[in-house]
Amino acid sequence: MSTLFDSRLRSFETRFAHSQEVNFKIATNATRLMARWVASFLGMDDKREEKYISECIDVEVSELGLDGLINKFYKDLFEMGLEFDRAELCRIFDNNLLLARKDFEQH
Repeated sequence: MSTLFDSRLRSFETRFAHSQEVNFKIATNATRLMARWVASFLGMDDKREEKYISECIDVEVSELGLDGLINKFYKDLFEMGLEFDRAELCRIFDNNLLLARKDFEQH
């Protein structure tokens, strides 16, 4: 027989799993927005842009995480002769995260 504690624990675990899923979707959309922005500086066609976005998402969800993603953006932009400060790239990503969260909440 299920106790009240077991019921509350399952409820908490369900809410936590849902929260993690929502945060993952929002972070992935923010990565997509940022990667599209960087790709515009790199002069990529649509096909290459989609591949680049996938690469960036892979970096973000890997063990490298956000730091690895920001480093990738920094390196890719630097190789094109564009200098962005890592802190600036973090601020831009944070803005994209806010946009992705707002978009998620509207749907």
